[in-house]
Amino acid sequence: MAELSASADLSAAPVRRGINPVWLAAPGVLFLIVFMVLPMGQIFNLSVHEPAGELTWRFMEKAMSPGLYARVLGMTFSVSLQVTLWCILLGYPLALWLARIEGRRQRLAAFCILLPFWTSALIKNFSWMVLLGRTGFIAGLAEKIGIAPDALLYSNTTVVFAMAHTMLPLAVITMLPALQQVDARLMQASATLGATSGQGFWTVMLPLSMRGISAAGLLTFVASLGFFITPSLVGGPKQTMLGQLIIMQINQLQNWQQGAALAVVLLISALVAVFVFDQVFGISSVAGGSGAAPRRHDHPIRRFGIWLSEGLGRISRAIGGHMSERTGRILLSTFAAVTVFVLLVPVVAFIPMAFEDSPNLFFPPQTLSMRWFHELFASPLWTSAIVRSVGIGLATAALTLVVGGLAALALVKGKSKASTAIFLLFLAHGDPAHRACGVAVLPLRPDRAGGDQPRHHHRPLRHRRTDRVRDPADHLQGLRLAA
Repeated sequence: MAELSASADLSAAPVRRGINPVWLAAPGVLFLIVFMVLPMGQIFNLSVHEPAGELTWRFMEKAMSPGLYARVLGMTFSVSLQVTLWCILLGYPLALWLARIEGRRQRLAAFCILLPFWTSALIKNFSWMVLLGRTGFIAGLAEKIGIAPDALLYSNTTVVFAMAHTMLPLAVITMLPALQQVDARLMQASATLGATSGQGFWTVMLPLSMRGISAAGLLTFVASLGFFITPSLVGGPKQTMLGQLIIMQINQLQNWQQGAALAVVLLISALVAVFVFDQVFGISSVAGGSGAAPRRHDHPIRRFGIWLSEGLGRISRAIGGHMSERTGRILLSTFAAVTVFVLLVPVVAFIPMAFEDSPNLFFPPQTLSMRWFHELFASPLWTSAIVRSVGIGLATAALTLVVGGLAALALVKGKSKASTAIFLLFLAHGDPAHRACGVAVLPLRPDRAGGDQPRHHHRPLRHRRTDRVRDPADHLQGLRLAA
């Protein structure tokens, strides 16, 4: 009886609860409020006021009206969607191959996949311009097989290819954890029940890894909306994207209000994409914790996906049921090797270009020289820029590791309905948000109002004659953008 009484006392005692781990995300949330939410409010305020201070909606109306800006917005969504589809189609087999190898081979393969993602977009795009140019190495090979060299650059295909090349490593790394969490014994169990390897993939592996696919699609699409360097260098006027117009409004036309309005449109587009993905795929469940919204098992999109995967499984059984597992591994490894090779091409090819003695870039280099390295390390301007870049990179990495690590731990361990909202807040801070925040920060540096120009080149914003600013639509009509 004494034991029962003691047990009852223990069960009746109040349970002491610790602090909810979701509070670990507070530094990250505060950081985003200061450096994302407030700047976004600033650019919205800038977009609805005349230079003299009067309230107006004409800049927003022009940014969202049919015509030039609507065509550019349509091109932005079209290119971003194509890039997303190609990244998923090419990235999923690559992520599957990476998940199936282990140890040192996996680490080396992951490094080769991530190296292009870590490399500056300027380096990769300049490399593609040299390789795909009229006298480039790849253009020469294409001409031998009957492809016109002029068709390799400044086209929609080239822009989509270059952007997909940049975003593919991100899609692979995003899908990799979902594939690694799939129990390999499930595929073995499906085989014992009579399913072929292809049928098991479509009906077991693919549905279980759909969370990673949807997350990769969302991240790739949102990041692709804000691209401007790649379409500017390898694309033509018909491939102008919204990020390019924002830069043009600020740096060339000096029309801050219209640039801010376009930045707001870009940001709203990203938020709409996040909302749609969340409603269709339940992407907020990636945040983890009990606060994530449960997935609707009766959602029409989910039922359609199950029906489609089962249908593809039956088709796979009918046309490829006799493919051995060894043959499948060879095909997957061959595809992965070719994809990794293409990812490394612009990075590796740029190294010998740096030893070209001529001011122009060639591949392979015509004459080798250390001339440019001598000038690089002999110039105080360049050496200080290198030191400053390394210092900023280390500081950014340290701050991101601390703040992002705490936020990730909070989202995984936290038990709060706020987990989904916090996750979407961090997710919203993608490439379009960077463009918007950049527009908001630029007015704080009047000496930099025209971009990276000398301090005396531009007058401060408050002293600029706004009546001399040309209509941006009139200026851009010369680009002859395709509808």
